[in-house]
Amino acid sequence: MLFARFQWKNVFWGHPGKESLVAQKTQSTVVAPKLFVRKGVMYYTVANGESEPTNTGQLLVAYGDEKPTMQQAVGVGPVDVWFKCLQAHVAARGLFSRGLRFNGNGGDHFVIHSRGNGSEALALARVRLYYGECHADGEGTNENILIACADALLSAANGLLLDKSSGALPPEPVPAGAI
Repeated sequence: MLFARFQWKNVFWGHPGKESLVAQKTQSTVVAPKLFVRKGVMYYTVANGESEPTNTGQLLVAYGDEKPTMQQAVGVGPVDVWFKCLQAHVAARGLFSRGLRFNGNGGDHFVIHSRGNGSEALALARVRLYYGECHADGEGTNENILIACADALLSAANGLLLDKSSGALPPEPVPAGAI
């Protein structure tokens, strides 16, 4: 699929796959980078009465024009679960071989806000993901705080993908024996 060449902003804010990309047309033609798009989520907590509850989530994500795939993870809360699901999606596609990190230099890079009041309020989540020494910020808004958190993580991952496609990230290491 060919598109007009775009100059992408370094920070990718908003809902993945929507009008969040700010671009300027230039003269040449290239293939647009693949991005993650949320197709569905499921989150549930199971309490067994003897220990801490188990938090489990499933994240259905499409990558570019590929068929959506589901990843499941268990964690200590929704953001931990969504991040582990995202890591599984990234690993399944061979992206970011050195691994994504959610918590950078010991700081907690996750914020939740509310936009509006009452029944009209929206949840706003902001996160920062790290890959090597680079990072990208993401933001998600939704009526449901859990979905806003998932969207924020996907938004940050898309920011790193855009940086990778533009050459702003360091190259992936070459596996031993591949040369």
